[in-house]
Amino acid sequence: MALLLLAVPGPAARSGEPETIALLGSRLAADRLVFEFQTRPGSDYLVEQRDELARGAWQWCQPIAGSGAPVTVSVATPSRASQFYRVRTLEIFTGVTLTPEDHQRLSAAHRPAHTFDAVVPPPSPDYASADSWAAHWPGEDAADLSPPNTLYPEAQATAAVDVFFIHPTCYGKPEFWNGPIDDPDVQNSVAGILMYLASVFNAAGRVYAPRYRQFNVSALLERESISGLQAIELAYRDVEQAFAHFVQHFNQGRPFILAGHSQGSIHGSRLLQEQIVGTPLQQKLVAAYLIGMTIPADLPGIHPSRSTTDLGTIVNWTSYAPGGDPTFMREDVVIWVAGSYRKARGIASIQINPLSWEFHGAKVPAADNPGSLPADPSSELPPLIPGVTSADASGAVLVVDTPSVAGFPGDGPDMPLLNADRGDFHNYDY
Repeated sequence: MALLLLAVPGPAARSGEPETIALLGSRLAADRLVFEFQTRPGSDYLVEQRDELARGAWQWCQPIAGSGAPVTVSVATPSRASQFYRVRTLEIFTGVTLTPEDHQRLSAAHRPAHTFDAVVPPPSPDYASADSWAAHWPGEDAADLSPPNTLYPEAQATAAVDVFFIHPTCYGKPEFWNGPIDDPDVQNSVAGILMYLASVFNAAGRVYAPRYRQFNVSALLERESISGLQAIELAYRDVEQAFAHFVQHFNQGRPFILAGHSQGSIHGSRLLQEQIVGTPLQQKLVAAYLIGMTIPADLPGIHPSRSTTDLGTIVNWTSYAPGGDPTFMREDVVIWVAGSYRKARGIASIQINPLSWEFHGAKVPAADNPGSLPADPSSELPPLIPGVTSADASGAVLVVDTPSVAGFPGDGPDMPLLNADRGDFHNYDY
């Protein structure tokens, strides 16, 4: 057996200073590789492995929080002839764009008191069970609804396309780093999300939306431990398993749309990179609607949509009023790029104008907006309202007008993120 261990230099996660990792020794012990390296306080590390040095995604093995002391790592070695391991620094600790007061208030409300490893996570979904699907054609669910004045009513029975939809975050209870799929509050929230977001696809495709152990909202604000990254990873693994089940048992080789919003787009982007691009499934991809997230414009093997008739491309936008602050989304949020998680800082994100479907499309006036869907607490979708806002994707984000009509409320003055009252229209991206 041949084993190769690499130390990859990089920026320290919280100090921001360049760091070279010093390997102190390694040995084989039975069926395990044991090695030691020096850590620094404020730095955080990830051990990864892959089968071939020159190709394939690095697989996440073990995160390690730096303390300033040497750390010993023991990883199982496979029976294959060769295996490659690396240790690299992380830059995934987020929430730094918040003021200390805002961060403390959000953490107090949502962050579990324990670390990820200290408590067993909620049970894994069984995707062979209908209970693990929030939308599952031909069953009846909230994704079947349509606004009463839409030009595109629900038509899943005759649709030639399937939709795999990954819902955004709706869990913030401090009990778990990942939300249970059977939590009644989560199920009610997911139903509302399907009604307002996933239903947009039901005139063109049959909607399938898995329940998954979504990461707690505090995972994207975590500064003190690696629990946030572990929660993100667990959520993705559920989505990955759900997609595999969808492909094998539901899709049956039909064309499909990959869609998500916010957290769902974080997972959808990784799914696209790891399971779709460069595989036979890419030939069946109609489009990837990964809305409300930083999505790199230069992902290998796939490109942004540039017209209303583009196929096999990515669609994304992040919505802000003039003067809204996009710093958290453009710099601080965690995304998957080139085989690992990293902050969005420095990434040029895809921005499609949803009123023209042009990449970085110029401003389209509100008069040409055929309809926006207002928020309504009822169990039915309200009518679309035409002319609510213009849309301008020519810059780093999609700039929209603050609506002058009722139905698009924010979350009050104290919510520092994703709040329409502060010019961030994340919750209305769809």
